[in-house]
Amino acid sequence: MGYCIQQQASQFFVDAQAADPVADLMMDYHYQPSFDSGGNIDGVEFCAEKLHCEYEMFQEIAPFVRNGSFIEMRGEDSIIWRWVVSPR
Repeated sequence: MGYCIQQQASQFFVDAQAADPVADLMMDYHYQPSFDSGGNIDGVEFCAEKLHCEYEMFQEIAPFVRNGSFIEMRGEDSIIWRWVVSPR
């Protein structure tokens, strides 16, 4: 079993210098990044149905993600939340 989630919105950016390792890690957690013509990650899509250990992933990639980037999700119980990248 598990908790079903669905992505609602996102605004997400990673500079090309860090894009490949960030993309590899995100894909391990079922997030598919999209790239612009400069090789930057300019978006992300959640490609699974269940909540995993996102906290661990976000901890690892946060230093490389543009401040203010977010991914908004809706849970099976209609609760909506965002993971937002902000300075420490």
